[in-house]
Amino acid sequence: MLSSYGVYDHRRDGMLLCSGSSGCKVVEMKTKNPPSLLDEPKIFHLIGLPVFVLDREQTILMINPAAEELLKSSQEAVRGRKCFELLHGSQSPPKECPLKRMLMSGQLETAEMEVETLGGTYLVSCTPVAGESGDIEKIIHICTDITEKTRAEEKLKEKEYIINSAISVIATADLNGRMTYVNPAFLRMWGFDDASEVLERHFSEYWMIKRPD
Repeated sequence: MLSSYGVYDHRRDGMLLCSGSSGCKVVEMKTKNPPSLLDEPKIFHLIGLPVFVLDREQTILMINPAAEELLKSSQEAVRGRKCFELLHGSQSPPKECPLKRMLMSGQLETAEMEVETLGGTYLVSCTPVAGESGDIEKIIHICTDITEKTRAEEKLKEKEYIINSAISVIATADLNGRMTYVNPAFLRMWGFDDASEVLERHFSEYWMIKRPD
């Protein structure tokens, strides 16, 4: 199955390129006949990320096999249901829902959201699909699981907080002995106001290594 995909964003005149590892971005395209994911059923079914096709009222029209696997349900069973019922277990869309913003902006909108029924954090993108009249008729709603990425970022923030709030002096240096990081305790001990006064200076200016006799 494909782990990346492209969807044309007609309001931004570009291709929305997404992957499970790096998220989504819009790449400029110069073409008068842009491709559409819905025009390529084989690609739609091969994409390895869950894809939901919705109407303006957030009713599910169709899903791809990756979405069936994610929901542990068939397309027939979910067609006609609201996406927020299946993904959030609620009777209305969450406040941060990107689809509501997309209907207002007419452009691709994304949001990092907790998906309660799946027990994880997902990058959700909503791309408008216009009909012949130019009005939005359908929405391509794609979920990318970023739970592990989010957890790693939270752990990093926790470590940074511990280091920055420590009463002990903590510093790092490169292989040449030049300071690359100092925590607030270091600055207080040596009377500096900002780390820029210290970084790139040699650690031996602050510590003397005592060699054994």
